[in-house]
Amino acid sequence: RLQGKWGTLSNIFYNPYLPTLDDYFEPWTYDYQNLINAPMADEQPTARAISMVTGKYIDTIEAGPNWDDDLGGSQVYANNDPNFDGGRL
Repeated sequence: RLQGKWGTLSNIFYNPYLPTLDDYFEPWTYDYQNLINAPMADEQPTARAISMVTGKYIDTIEAGPNWDDDLGGSQVYANNDPNFDGGRL
C-alpha cells in the first residue's frame, strides 16, 4: 500500500502523477488559409504549424505522433497484409 484510506479518498478527482504536456507532443495544425489565399508568386506558399494549445506559430516541431506506428494500428494490420508474407514483396 502506497497510501492510506484518506490519501486515496483525497485524490479521487485529482491525480498528482499525471504526465505533463512536455511528456507528450504538442498538438498542432497548419495555417491552410495561407495556401489558399496566397498571391501568385514564383515561390510556392507554405503552411506553417500552429499550436492547438496556445494558438501561436511553432518554429520547430520537436515530436509528434507517427500515424502508421502509433495511431493507425499497423502492428495489427501488418500481420494480415499479404504484401508482407514471406518472400513476396
